[in-house]
Amino acid sequence: MVRKDKKDSRMELFLTKFAIPAIIIGVCVYFFLEAVVRNNVNKTTEDIVALTRKMAENYENQQYKFLSNDAIALGEFLPYDLVKEEGEHYTLSNRFGGQIHVMESVSNQKERTLYFSLYNNQKQYQKVYDGVGAYVVLLTNLTSGICKTLAQIDWPAKIPNFMGIEAAYTTPTSQNNGVYNLSNYILTDNEGETPKNTVDLGIAQRRPLSEKEAQKACGCFWRSCSVALKFR
Repeated sequence: MVRKDKKDSRMELFLTKFAIPAIIIGVCVYFFLEAVVRNNVNKTTEDIVALTRKMAENYENQQYKFLSNDAIALGEFLPYDLVKEEGEHYTLSNRFGGQIHVMESVSNQKERTLYFSLYNNQKQYQKVYDGVGAYVVLLTNLTSGICKTLAQIDWPAKIPNFMGIEAAYTTPTSQNNGVYNLSNYILTDNEGETPKNTVDLGIAQRRPLSEKEAQKACGCFWRSCSVALKFR
């Protein structure tokens, strides 16, 4: 009986001094991290909404020419804490430890035909094109959970000139996932067209992803997911 009481006392002491405090600390850390992630998701949404507004103000005719991260940085389209100067160029960071890439994208079949016809002659393409009618904002190095959250946001309700979204994950054998299908097959005049000759396995569409679609598209390990958004 005495031995049993001693065992119970030791168990109570262990629970009181170690187990219960550890559980409480773990729960507090979990909720803290969840709050940080939610805050960063909200800020990221605000960043992209602000970026698209400034793009509309600075490109009134919706013709984007020589668009790059440098143009975004110099135009102060994003908060200064997301912009870093590296040598002669700038890098744009997202709020999850990865990067933001802003790039031109074709908006219709005519622009796509011209781009592909001179794909192997970029110097000539730069001479003859007058800009394009769309652009893509790519967020990289996302965890699976953040990718799924961003992929399901109702972007069309927040940004009227939204064209489409692509969520993807990369592996050693699928490095091209993430932006190709969105850039070249979500156009203003090709609804219903199926992507051809593409190795991009990401899910690209004209509406936010469903929970099931996001689960499939964002099945990455650690931080190898990405979300790309396309706008006019």
